[in-house]
Amino acid sequence: MLLDPVRLSRLAQRAARRSLHASKVPARIAWRRWSMNRGVDDTAVSSGLRCLVIAPHPDDETIGCGATIARKRAAGTDVWVAVVTDGRHSHRSEQIPPLRLAELRAAESLAACQLLGVDEARVHFLGFEEDTLDRCLEEVAKAIAGLLDDLQPDEVLMTSDHDWNADHRAVCQATRQAVANRGFTGRVAAYPVWFWADGPWRTAPWENTFAEARQLLRHPVEALRLPRPRLVSTAGLVDLKRAAFGRYASQVTNLTGEDEWQVFPAGWIEPFLGPWELFFPVEQADDFPVEQADDFPVAEADDTAPPELHREEHAGTIDAPATTPDGAAMLATPLTSVRDDFTDDRDAGTVVGSQTPAGVNRLGVDVESTIGIDHGELRLGTLQTLGFGRQGLAYGPFLRTPGLTCAVQALNSHNSAQSNILPEGRRAILRRLVRDFPHGRLSPPTVDDNLVVGFFTEPAPDDPRRAGNVFVMHAASVLNGELRARVGDELLRSYEGVQEVPLTYVVVLRERGAVYYVSSLPGAEGTAGFPAMRPVAIDRRAADPVVFAGLQQAAHGEVGHEIATRVAAVRVATVPELREGSSSRIADPLTGHGGLVEGDSPLAWAPVDGQLERTPEGAQAAAGAVGGTASVDAPWPAGLVHLVITTPARFDPDAEAGLLWRAGTGGAWRVRVRPDHADLAVRVESEGGWQTVARGRSHLPASGQWSLQVIDDGNRFGVHLDGQLLFDRWFDDNRLREQIGVGILAGAPSGVTLSDFEALPREVPLPAFDLVEPWHELGEQVVLRDDFSGPPGELELPWDRTLGDGRFERRGDHAARVAATLQHPNPGRTAYTRPWPEPDFADIEVTVTPPGLVRGQGHNGRGGLILFQDPDNYLLANVWLDDAPHHDGSSVSMFVRANGYERLYDAVWTNVGRRVYWGKPCRLRISFDGSTALVLLDEVPILFRRIQDIYPDAAPWLINRVGLVANWEWGDDTGTTFKSFIARGR
Repeated sequence: MLLDPVRLSRLAQRAARRSLHASKVPARIAWRRWSMNRGVDDTAVSSGLRCLVIAPHPDDETIGCGATIARKRAAGTDVWVAVVTDGRHSHRSEQIPPLRLAELRAAESLAACQLLGVDEARVHFLGFEEDTLDRCLEEVAKAIAGLLDDLQPDEVLMTSDHDWNADHRAVCQATRQAVANRGFTGRVAAYPVWFWADGPWRTAPWENTFAEARQLLRHPVEALRLPRPRLVSTAGLVDLKRAAFGRYASQVTNLTGEDEWQVFPAGWIEPFLGPWELFFPVEQADDFPVEQADDFPVAEADDTAPPELHREEHAGTIDAPATTPDGAAMLATPLTSVRDDFTDDRDAGTVVGSQTPAGVNRLGVDVESTIGIDHGELRLGTLQTLGFGRQGLAYGPFLRTPGLTCAVQALNSHNSAQSNILPEGRRAILRRLVRDFPHGRLSPPTVDDNLVVGFFTEPAPDDPRRAGNVFVMHAASVLNGELRARVGDELLRSYEGVQEVPLTYVVVLRERGAVYYVSSLPGAEGTAGFPAMRPVAIDRRAADPVVFAGLQQAAHGEVGHEIATRVAAVRVATVPELREGSSSRIADPLTGHGGLVEGDSPLAWAPVDGQLERTPEGAQAAAGAVGGTASVDAPWPAGLVHLVITTPARFDPDAEAGLLWRAGTGGAWRVRVRPDHADLAVRVESEGGWQTVARGRSHLPASGQWSLQVIDDGNRFGVHLDGQLLFDRWFDDNRLREQIGVGILAGAPSGVTLSDFEALPREVPLPAFDLVEPWHELGEQVVLRDDFSGPPGELELPWDRTLGDGRFERRGDHAARVAATLQHPNPGRTAYTRPWPEPDFADIEVTVTPPGLVRGQGHNGRGGLILFQDPDNYLLANVWLDDAPHHDGSSVSMFVRANGYERLYDAVWTNVGRRVYWGKPCRLRISFDGSTALVLLDEVPILFRRIQDIYPDAAPWLINRVGLVANWEWGDDTGTTFKSFIARGR
């Protein structure tokens, strides 16, 4: 999942705390010495100036100007300290909840300030939440302005806007705004914290996106225009400052012993204990002239930024049309619809820049000339250099219109496609650099998002995940693929365990945002079966006026496997029945006046407890009420329930908001989000009151609008707050699945409001786009059946050993087994087959039980099924269960031999977690018509391919024999058991 600014900022802070670079890198030492040499001694003047110190977090005042505070107080000068945020999220702990941590941090601040000479009454806690200040600058500025009015200081000290920490920069900006608004005539200066610790070459905001950070790397040393600093001597106060910093026990000591509790390492404070503390004047004066950093010292090797990253001019790229400054495209003929069925065969490298049969331009990017059309489908071939911005197709431009729908039918190369999952040694890194350098681009060391589909903001974006309304397929390791959808700035995790079957991705735009749907084969998990589609996410933020429909690929397969992505159809058109006001959902904006259940309401709300009322901003608990909950019956069990929660900059720590679903007379499910945690609970009428199912550290942030949504297919559901999966898990639970009630809840009035409530069913019809249903034919007539009865011994007629040197034998108990052991595994690929009378279709299945009982016994399972034309043309599917320490899961693989050619790295597989396990029977099934194969595991579709997807020149086969196989796949079988073989025809 893409990291949001908050998480990136925290990761950066933790990384910095784990490092001693602040004190030991020669370049930083040289820069600090150079800065101090430029400074002017201001000790005497500073000591007499009444001062307001503004600290973004508890401890910044001590780190940046602790000695200055102590010197002023020793001289009898008034000092006030304003701590802007409360530190509730400075550490992630199961033992100390956020609000308790805020109390602890406040106590530490008081102790440190008291040691520096500042009385408790002169320490002001403004109570904002960290990592939110850039969203509530006005409120912070008003709070600071109020202090200026009350205290009338001579000097204001704040953090530097060159610090990479977002809160530090926000405090600087808010203080400047407050000073300007109040006409403050005293001195204003900035004290550096992270700027001083890291040096000016590390001033790039760590919370920027990767793409923005990559751009900033081109200018590693900013042309800083810094005034000559004022210096305050620390003589005689160094030990006091060190002791004051030590009062922040939570920052220097692991209070709980938890691995996630990060602390400043020993020695981190040393650069701030030098002979001077520095303050850069904010208002420039004649005695502090602005100077260019021309004599800036050269950084040492470890501080040198990477070489400039050049992006080549993409071959075959069609640029977006010119746009006006306000973002509206200067379009003469925007598109209103697209239909592309790829009926025009085209060589690789000739698709981008061509036209559909209807005359619509195919835009996009094809750096390596890997995109072609054959057999009526688009083919996206394997990339040599991984990453986005290199391979993709797009159509447009389109004007954002409510109901504008993009539908793409695609079979991804591999939903778990990613860069090499094995540890990358120095030789592998060198090989990657040699491979990528001729293409003018370096592959990221890790690529685990492989396919993006939906509406882009341009036809060939460098990173299509970062803007627009798009699906993203993420490699989920042993669970195969995880389907994600862009919601705000996050990629919401819609479903984990997406198998290798065709998907129809549907994105429906709204005036703001979009709704995401997905469809696949009947019975495929996580989707709805064609011709229905399942809603999996709602976005309420994107508002790009001009969009392009398309898809991009960044990776195919892994560890050397080369698998192509196939696209069967693309459709773009406005679908009236999917607009926001359609009958496929229920909705209420929750705004207005009066009680929620009264007046002209679009829904028939019923009170559950308490009372909710409408306001122009949204619903909230009625005045004087302790909270309220209301519900409404939908026409169907809800598959997606969505709510927007708006929070002020500061609000009651007991505030809460949430959703109900699967509600009715039998009980309900409930999720609540609060300032310090979230909890999930269920109430089953026959079992009493609410029972907590999960509690998590994810919380309701301050100062923003947050999307809370529940995605529920009746058996599994997930709860998301602004795209983040709450409790970091899905829940497999079908209790109350048929109940149709949904609802909202709010705590006592706190400034938190609820709006934009809506619910969608678990399935809705696909748009009338004339899409072809993916092939999934299954046999109806049993032609062959074998329960392997008979005495022990080798399988005999009508079975025949068709491939290999191994041996299959009857066990004498209605089962057959691979005659192999740990000491003597099956030698390579072995197949036993029977004649088959219907050469154009076969549907075969068998119960497979891998050998052994548990991991650690050394057993490997490779048993499966084979459909055989002749020794040069056959297809097989086998389970893969390996006692390897690096893969705690299993898979099902498909191998194809065509015209005597077969390559191991052309095999296709799907990861199935622990669905296949030692000693556990599973039902494996293949349906095949001589060209297209569908594999099912325990009747769930998991793997789909056409022979021509793998070998484009292969002709359809005749099916002459069907049977059992023990395959070689990175190891041999050690004794798989087969039961109940069945073969069906049409």
